[in-house]
Amino acid sequence: MRLKSILGVLLPLAVLGAVVYAVSCHTWGVLYGLGVHPYPESSSTPWTYQMWSGVIPALTVLTLFGALSSVYHLHNCHYETCWRLGRHRVNGSPWCDKHFKDVKPELTPEDVLEMILGVLTEIRDWHETQ
Repeated sequence: MRLKSILGVLLPLAVLGAVVYAVSCHTWGVLYGLGVHPYPESSSTPWTYQMWSGVIPALTVLTLFGALSSVYHLHNCHYETCWRLGRHRVNGSPWCDKHFKDVKPELTPEDVLEMILGVLTEIRDWHETQ
């Protein structure tokens, strides 16, 4: 929990610092910070070459890392400090082999069936009175 709060503060500050550096400390501004450098006019390489070969693949890699971490977070154990993959689903949350025995389901299938039957009898009784 503490690591998340520290990263929640430091990461935006690092991004803000990089943007301030890219805009204020370099003559080409934001484009230089993104990796796009102007070529001499005699060059036949377009200025967008560096964007397609540098910034966009880097964003793709970052997106893939984010997707992998999201998938891991979706499937790891629901216990607070456990890093194992959850193989058992209890109440819709994954639990590992070590912790799933300690978890009690909120409703058993029998409880759900009793609730459904109760609602159906109420509906039947309401229709009979109409």
